[in-house]
Amino acid sequence: MGSPNVLLLDEPSYDLDIQTLTILEDYLDDFPSALIVVSHDRNFLDRAAEEIEKNNSRWGNFSSFTKDSFLT
Repeated sequence: MGSPNVLLLDEPSYDLDIQTLTILEDYLDDFPSALIVVSHDRNFLDRAAEEIEKNNSRWGNFSSFTKDSFLT
């Protein structure tokens, strides 16, 4: 089996200690393919997402997405 080209993560930061969360975030920083993440952890989303796409519009991290998308 080869390397995955997509990771689907459902609440990946839930119930992780800080050390384990840091390891996960570092791994995702270097992950070369797409991530599909469901999470309520805004800090995690800011760290994990380099680009967010919605209806063919693109933003940077989660903070820029919420500032530009939800408040307009």
